Amino acid sequence: MDLKFEIIQPGTGNYDELYTYLKEIDHTHVPSISSRVNLEEWTRKLIDHATLFVYRDNGKLVACVADYVNKAPEYTFGTHLSAKHEYADYLLGPDLIRRSLKYARQYGSAGKVGKIRSSFKALVEYYFKLGFVVINKSVFPNSNVEELEIILTF
Repeated sequence: MDLKFEIIQPGTGNYDELYTYLKEIDHTHVPSISSRVNLEEWTRKLIDHATLFVYRDNGKLVACVADYVNKAPEYTFGTHLSAKHEYADYLLGPDLIRRSLKYARQYGSAGKVGKIRSSFKALVEYYFKLGFVVINKSVFPNSNVEELEIILTF
């Protein structure tokens, strides 16, 4: 294993690489990403506008956080977090969250906001330990999956 961390600035990422990765992990999200958005269009939006925090193993994408980073008074919006199942024991997701928060803080953002499934208890607790609070609850369209909108002000 040869894990390497990288920050990919908006407009500089590889569309095919990210699209392939998102297709591979699509089924791990409940509901799936592709049931909520057009995966090709969303990949293009991420490549063009999001800052990507990624881990690669031997050059292959294995974990990703995607944020729309904004300067204060705006908040950074966390739009994606994933890691391939076989890398779950390495806690790459929590590490990417910490790195993305540090980046947003240094960038001058007011904080970070995002949404998370309420059933993902371990990750919800992790966000709470970082100081996030719930500001809204809703249900994913066409499902019974509850999501929490969370926020952290710097």
